[in-house]
Amino acid sequence: MQDPEAQNHLALAIEAVSLAHFWYRSYSDTALTTATERYVLALRTMAKALESSRGAIHNTSSLLASLLLDLFEKITDSKPRSSKSWTSHIHGALALVQARGFEQFRDASEFRVLLRFSMNYIASCMVSDLAVPDVMIAIRAYIGERLNAQDCTNRMLEPIIRYANLRSAIQRKVLSNGDLIRTSVELDTEIQALELCMPSSWQYSTTVLEHKSDRKFDLHFDSYPHRNICQALNILRFIRILLNESLVEYYSALPMEEKLVALIRTAQRNVERLAGEICASVPQYVDCDDAARQRLLPSKELETQDKKLDDVPDHHSRRGCHLHTPNHQADVHSLIFPLYAAGRAKTFPEVRIWAIQQLHYMGSHFHLRNAEEVAQILEQGTDVRPWEVYALVGSYAFTA
Repeated sequence: MQDPEAQNHLALAIEAVSLAHFWYRSYSDTALTTATERYVLALRTMAKALESSRGAIHNTSSLLASLLLDLFEKITDSKPRSSKSWTSHIHGALALVQARGFEQFRDASEFRVLLRFSMNYIASCMVSDLAVPDVMIAIRAYIGERLNAQDCTNRMLEPIIRYANLRSAIQRKVLSNGDLIRTSVELDTEIQALELCMPSSWQYSTTVLEHKSDRKFDLHFDSYPHRNICQALNILRFIRILLNESLVEYYSALPMEEKLVALIRTAQRNVERLAGEICASVPQYVDCDDAARQRLLPSKELETQDKKLDDVPDHHSRRGCHLHTPNHQADVHSLIFPLYAAGRAKTFPEVRIWAIQQLHYMGSHFHLRNAEEVAQILEQGTDVRPWEVYALVGSYAFTA
């Protein structure tokens, strides 16, 4: 039976996150004020429960509340490097897991909470340039033992852990240029191999086009089985973009010779190809006039005039009378960061122009303010760290 105190701070945490999400969507200052009040009350109630009852420490409700409070910070605080609160709750969640013992998470529902915690913790490390601690590696090993060896989400976290550790080592300046090259090449090769052996359930299909349009970067686009698959693969692509951009920098620091020129060009081509793959993932969710048309929630007027609208060449009439489900908006939101990742690639300026156009469109058509903010960052050409933008758009809070 659940502890009433645990249920209380869990309920308050749920209210805080729900109201924060509503604030994000509606721009309501009242919602944010109320959300913050619930957040503070949840913190106090949780602290009291943990101090007065050892059972609260071992209760899954406390871990859930901590994870929800972490999501609140991710939604409302976009500056991970300047705010300790951005990672405080995920570290608190780790303390709760350690106090209970991760091997005690055996029930299916509890195990899913542990899995979600591990994913969020690793993402926070990556964004904050922190090495993934040994205890998290042990937790990942425990999770791996209980999951199918071919589980893609679990397998994808391994190179992400290695990348987070590489970023931490770079910040601490403990690797030589040669070590940086070797580690980056190995990690890039590992991720590429992982991408090539995805199961059929993760495979996307490609549609070849005769003509380009505003919502398509090239003469094709890709369709994914699910938004989460698209987003996961785009994150891997972005990590590879960063690795290959770094390789160009590392190679350029060496005495130039013919072999290095070839390696630099290979890395640049990798960046161009990966940015193009990100662009190809956009129309499926954004192109309401064509590729994303089946995702629309039509109004009664649209249902009765559907055939008529099909005859309108530019489909401007359709734009004015169709609706988007919250799920469709979430699909589009998941593309904001990947589009920034592609648009910032220095070796592919054509993508920058197209990405800015898509982000402006997403901001106005889908009413996503973060899309407009990120478009402005690309337009201004300011040197913003990629993971700062990841934090700006809510990091993993909108896919949790």
